[in-house]
Amino acid sequence: MLRSPGRDAGGAVPLSGARLRMIAQAVAASPAAWQHLVRIDPARRWHTRLRGTAEYDIWLESWLPGQGSGWHDHGGSAAVVVVARGELEERVPVLGGVVTKIRHVPEGGTRILRRRQVHELVNVSLASAVSVHVYVPPLAATRGYELGARGLRRAGAGRGQQAAAARSFRLEAAAPRRYRRGGRPLTAG
Repeated sequence: MLRSPGRDAGGAVPLSGARLRMIAQAVAASPAAWQHLVRIDPARRWHTRLRGTAEYDIWLESWLPGQGSGWHDHGGSAAVVVVARGELEERVPVLGGVVTKIRHVPEGGTRILRRRQVHELVNVSLASAVSVHVYVPPLAATRGYELGARGLRRAGAGRGQQAAAARSFRLEAAAPRRYRRGGRPLTAG
C-alpha cells in the first residue's frame, strides 16, 4: 500500500499501490481522452491536472528533450508515474545524495514513489514524452532540493522566500547530468 494500512482520518480505506497503478495505466492507455490537452512548452515542462478527487489527483505532463522536473518530493503524497509516450529517466539519490541511481522508464513503464521520496525525472531522449501521474492523497505541493558536493539538501533551506518558492509546483527544466562527485560516471541500476 502506498498509504498507511487501515483507515485515514476521514474514515476512508486508502487506495492500494495496485489500484493506483491500474488508474494510471488506464489513463495512459487512453490517449484519445487526453492527447488534445497536451501542450508543448519549449521553455519548461508542461503539466495540467486531469482529475481530482478526495482520494487522488491525476496529472498529465509533457517533456521536450532535455526538460526535467528538478530534484523534488511530493510532500505527503505517494505517486505512480506511467510514461504514456516516449521515455524518461528517473534519478534517485542514495547515500544522502552522494550517489545517484538512474532508472530508464520506457513507454508504458511504471514507477511507484513513496511519500516524501526525492527524485528527478528528465527526458534525455531525442523525442518528446508524455507521462501520467497519480498522487494519493491529492498533491498539495512539491518541495525542491539541491544536489551539491555534500549531497542532497532542501532548496532554499533557511532562505525565506526561496524556501517558499521551492515548494511550488513550477519546476524548472534541468539539463541532463551524467557525472557526479569526483567526476565518476553514474551507472544505471
